[in-house]
Amino acid sequence: MRIRLLALAVVIPTILVAGCGNEPTEGVVARVGNLSLTVDDVVDLLVDQEDLPAQADVVANLVELWVDYTLLAEAAIEDTTFSALDLETLVRQQVNASMIVQLRDSVIQVDTFITNDELQAFYEAEAPDLELRARHVMLTLPLQATGAQQDS
Repeated sequence: MRIRLLALAVVIPTILVAGCGNEPTEGVVARVGNLSLTVDDVVDLLVDQEDLPAQADVVANLVELWVDYTLLAEAAIEDTTFSALDLETLVRQQVNASMIVQLRDSVIQVDTFITNDELQAFYEAEAPDLELRARHVMLTLPLQATGAQQDS
């Protein structure tokens, strides 16, 4: 039902626009240069978007975004200043870090999970010879410390 409403919302404006031109525009919703957005393309883009209402405004906004991003992509391709930039030096550290993380994740398999209780039991079972002495702890007191400050 929802797809039919979306298709109708796209088809009606398409039919109206199709009557204005000489070129075959069957199913074409928008055109930028040699690229075209068809009704089937719009349906494919919106079919899995359950949170969007089945309204003509949604389709119109999608078409506008498609046109804007297509024009932006064509402008970026034509702009030669981007081809002169050497981005490798800027992103090399991040790429290396990402490769190390991927290598680590592919090699190291986490197969053991220890709870705090298990860790405590293991620690008590091993009973390491550990002794803490208070004389090793040094506290800094103010020069004019009161008796209560010195005792605490």
